[in-house]
Amino acid sequence: MPAPTLAEDFLQLILDDDSGKRVVGRLEATRGLAGAVLVDLVQAGRVAQAEEEDDERTGRFVVRDASPTGDPVWDEALERLGDKPRTGRRAVEKLVKGAETAVRERLVERGVVRQEEPSVLGVFPTKRWPASDSRHEEQLMQRIESVLAGGAVPDQRTADLIALLHAVRAAHKVIDGDRKTLKARAEEIAEDNPGGDAVRRAVHAVRAVVVTVATSGAGV
Repeated sequence: MPAPTLAEDFLQLILDDDSGKRVVGRLEATRGLAGAVLVDLVQAGRVAQAEEEDDERTGRFVVRDASPTGDPVWDEALERLGDKPRTGRRAVEKLVKGAETAVRERLVERGVVRQEEPSVLGVFPTKRWPASDSRHEEQLMQRIESVLAGGAVPDQRTADLIALLHAVRAAHKVIDGDRKTLKARAEEIAEDNPGGDAVRRAVHAVRAVVVTVATSGAGV
């Protein structure tokens, strides 16, 4: 099976290993995942920002290669984005629908989480996804902690994860430590992300969408 995508890593981090529930709300989880898929596509060269020589507005996200990737999550995302240039916020919103379910199914397929359906008061069924194999997640958390709490220089993948966690206000919920210190360091990483302007804009879009939707009281 291919290596985990950024979206898979992000979802595993925001699922509590024991309870199988998200450590953030549905709003933050779905927008964060959509942003992670967008960053995945940018890093893979499938999506990029329009440049001055394009006939589109500079900075908008455009699909550069819509050919099948072999990854159903990516292929669905490319289809949703289509051939129309999108602002970062619009691109994130276009990728929200179905992303959490699809990525979660990949985690179940990999055997890192399992689906449980306990009932509430013996009547109302619910679902949760506790960890089955947390070895990969532990490695991710060690790298994130070394950056946020230890001052290490992040690699690209770790920087992307930290930026996304910061965008949904979850860094302190994943890593133990002083909330103010973790937030400040995560902000620094998000702003200096070595992935370039397209990645930074994608992450900023996640943060903007979360704030806007939360303020308006809307959600998915």
